[in-house]
Amino acid sequence: YLELLENDENNSSLLQLLGTIYLQNKNYNLSEKYFIKSLNNDPKNPRTLNNLGILKKQTNDYKKSIEYFDLNIKINNFLNSWVSKLNLLLETNKNKEGLEFSKQALAYYPDNTKLRNNYAIFLFRCGYQKECLEIYEELELKKNHTTETYLNYSNVLIQINDLTKAITIVNKLLFLDQKNLEGLRQRHYINKLLLDFVKSEEDIINAIKIDKLNY
Repeated sequence: YLELLENDENNSSLLQLLGTIYLQNKNYNLSEKYFIKSLNNDPKNPRTLNNLGILKKQTNDYKKSIEYFDLNIKINNFLNSWVSKLNLLLETNKNKEGLEFSKQALAYYPDNTKLRNNYAIFLFRCGYQKECLEIYEELELKKNHTTETYLNYSNVLIQINDLTKAITIVNKLLFLDQKNLEGLRQRHYINKLLLDFVKSEEDIINAIKIDKLNY
């Protein structure tokens, strides 16, 4: 990309891609430098605006991160910025704000699974347990689950002490992906709560075999 920029120094897409590589390598100063150059040449570049939001989030400048996501939503209605802002609201426990923002996002992208998953989590956190479960049951009915929704659904079921159903949901994930580390950890934890220590040990041993460095 650096070589290409020598002949096309104002190419916003190239500058954005270069900034993204530096972001992935956590070189935040160089990443921001190239993102700003990209934005100077194309102030509406949706990926540049979104990645600047992600950069600011990773450097704990949450206020500026939200500003970039909001700007990108306003200008481009960019799906990833809706999702990224909702993830940030989840992480900072801004649950009422997140609930309302989820509704706004779903008005534009009603069938997006990531947005529906976030909405379900905010519903649960704000005390709307029935509505939360209805979203996950609908995903179940339509077979639209993802790894993330399986795990979050099982987390909700654990919190309401429906452990039998929680383990059923995790089993469905592990049927599709036997080496899913989060799924193995989740089932290990549920079996531990069920006092089935033999199965709990089996899952954690399998997880260790897959990823020895994190145990």
